[in-house]
Amino acid sequence: GLIHGGIVCTILDEVMAWALVERDAWGVTARMSVQFHRPILVGQAIQAEGWIVESKRRIQRTAGRIVDTESGLALATAEATYVAATEARKRELKERYGLAAGESL
Repeated sequence: GLIHGGIVCTILDEVMAWALVERDAWGVTARMSVQFHRPILVGQAIQAEGWIVESKRRIQRTAGRIVDTESGLALATAEATYVAATEARKRELKERYGLAAGESL
């Protein structure tokens, strides 16, 4: 009945990475730290969000959290460092996700 910690980490990595995409700052995860505050149950309503904490030329630092939508309590939080993708990799990812050149979310 509990969500595996690896799934929780994947959700956090995704929302933090998409925060980068929103600013057209595509990158790959270099480091991630996750804190598990409370168990997440199968079927539990949650909300996950990620945001950029610090942006440098090639390094982006992000944070994210998963909260219980009913109580608003934090279930898990994370911090991560991303390294900028090359321009070629960025174009490839935009094509994969159906974003036109120069377009972001």
